[in-house]
Amino acid sequence: MFEPTNPEHSLVDALTEEIHKFEGPELVYWVHKTPQEIDAATEDATPGGDSYLDDLDEVYGEKSSGDAKLEFFEPIMVYGKVDVEPIIQELMRLGLIKTEQLDLYVNIAHAHEKLERPPNGGDVFRITFLIRDVDGELKEKLVYYKVSNCHPVDLYNYQYVNYQINGEQTNMMDVPDEIKNYFTDNEF
Repeated sequence: MFEPTNPEHSLVDALTEEIHKFEGPELVYWVHKTPQEIDAATEDATPGGDSYLDDLDEVYGEKSSGDAKLEFFEPIMVYGKVDVEPIIQELMRLGLIKTEQLDLYVNIAHAHEKLERPPNGGDVFRITFLIRDVDGELKEKLVYYKVSNCHPVDLYNYQYVNYQINGEQTNMMDVPDEIKNYFTDNEF
């Protein structure tokens, strides 16, 4: 039975977070704003302003037109374990699939502390890979992923203390400008 207030879970949370710090690459995570958060910000800025969703969107229950882009909160550093399946790498090498997919494992308590909510589809995270070039120098390769789904998983047999976040590599044209420009405008 899962008891999040059990002291044993606090110890396991601390251990998995430490493991993720040591074995994981640099991860930067952007949480997207919900339509309600955007509407609240719009209402604060211009009382009586237009809603994020129009009439057609209200029918679908989501933003259906392509004229609006997702808005994101400030980036957050998180710790996690990246798992790339070898079969996906081989299929990409053969050209049979074009989109890189990976699994990111993040401690549930760490995710709730940093993100203040569970990871959701539409969030974006960036992984910094270090790659050695032909001259032997290490170069950073920044790869952006979009969260497709997330669910609790029993990674280390510790009674579901981690989230498994499935991410798909995002085409740079699809990465919002506010995310692409963030590191050129700000120091992290």
